[in-house]
Amino acid sequence: MQGILTGCAETNSPVILQISGSTRKCISAPILPHLVMGGIALVRSMGSNIPIVLHLDHGSSFELAKDCIDSGFSSVMIDYGVRAVIFLIGPNVWMSRVAHAFLMPKRVDIF
Repeated sequence: MQGILTGCAETNSPVILQISGSTRKCISAPILPHLVMGGIALVRSMGSNIPIVLHLDHGSSFELAKDCIDSGFSSVMIDYGVRAVIFLIGPNVWMSRVAHAFLMPKRVDIF
């Protein structure tokens, strides 16, 4: 992460730190925000003010997405895969309400 953030700061490029659902499950909730805040502090110490966001990509459940939102993620994406559309309406409505309350984007993939 340090190399990515340093390169983005040096080239004045905004960055999206994308965390997969499986990666998020391997890093405990209290640790990840501190890692990201350390990266942001590094970029700011370099004199850069580039936008840095933390994104959950292909989360597998509402609970994981909600936990990421509560941890300070900038955006979340839930991938419900091949579940029947009728079973996706409720979770999608709830996720939309939660994301809206935090003024953040939300994406749900239905294939």
